[in-house]
Amino acid sequence: MRGQAFGLPIISLFTELDSYYELRDNGSTSWDDKADTKVLYDRVGIIRVIIAMLLIISPGLISIMVYVL
Repeated sequence: MRGQAFGLPIISLFTELDSYYELRDNGSTSWDDKADTKVLYDRVGIIRVIIAMLLIISPGLISIMVYVL
């Protein structure tokens, strides 16, 4: 099994970690190689992390503010 392991909760955690390490070490995953695709990626900077966190957290914060007010 590779990737998301049919969405099975515990098993998918390990297969996704394995896929991450394969991508990090080899530059591609097994399904990328099988499909003969070119993988382009780069490290995620702190600004992108902050923006992603704000996008994930802000709807919850807004709904709390609306509920409280």
